[in-house]
Amino acid sequence: MAKVISVAQGDVGELAPTYYKQKGLKVESWFIISDLRELVRDDFAGIRDNFLANFTTPAYKNHTYAIYGNAYVYPLIVDMKQEINYFESELKFYHDIYKNARFLTLKNTLIEYSFGYLIYSMHPDSLENIISAELEYQTNKQNPLYDLSSVVIKLSKTMEQEIYIFAKVLFKELITHNAKIKDIEYSVQGGQYTVADIFTNKPNLGTYSFLLKNYLVKSTIQKHIPKVGKYIENALMNNISKLQTIRNETVHAKPPKLSEVVSLREQILGVGVSSSLANLIKARKSIS
Repeated sequence: MAKVISVAQGDVGELAPTYYKQKGLKVESWFIISDLRELVRDDFAGIRDNFLANFTTPAYKNHTYAIYGNAYVYPLIVDMKQEINYFESELKFYHDIYKNARFLTLKNTLIEYSFGYLIYSMHPDSLENIISAELEYQTNKQNPLYDLSSVVIKLSKTMEQEIYIFAKVLFKELITHNAKIKDIEYSVQGGQYTVADIFTNKPNLGTYSFLLKNYLVKSTIQKHIPKVGKYIENALMNNISKLQTIRNETVHAKPPKLSEVVSLREQILGVGVSSSLANLIKARKSIS
């Protein structure tokens, strides 16, 4: 099922694959889709009996949809005998297409016990990494010889991605209050940048610590978004420091200790403690 939010006759080719424009394809109407949901897989009888049997065809005397021997002209408008809204909830379904049962079970568990609807405010890559890391961790945590470095890298990438998204939202807000902030300089591996470059160039973790300690940045945060300032001082700076330490050790080919992996996992997922990832997303959402 597709959730069509609009039908446009104008040129919206920038949303389509590039070959539409390259081949000069003419499109009469664009269907703008915000979500997709897989309802059944590899079950023709289920499709026939549970879905197609519920369709009627308004242009063909409103008869039940006929699988065989029909003279339909497509595109074909269909209606439902029993109206069902497959996109009634606020959840996004397209992330789940073609995922295996174990992946989906774990995702539902994370929604239920860790993140709730915040999971749909994550970057899709963050969600992929965190579920992949958890699957690998659960499979190998009892094996003392297994190198859990990839679990650390995936969890770290999740936090780095979300911290970057947070930083872009934060500095965009701060610049609206004080334009001088966009000219604050910093360097990364010999390259010279300003805060204005953050929106197109992802910095490293150390850069965030450097910029968030800047007097102009701190004073603007305290004046205009003080609650976020408390979060940055009390939690984010500490999280970045811990993340840098374990990330750097792993990158330099030093296998992480199980205790380090467990600590990082608990911190991010919120196992027995408040989730650092959930708090980060909440702080970002509070800015906007």
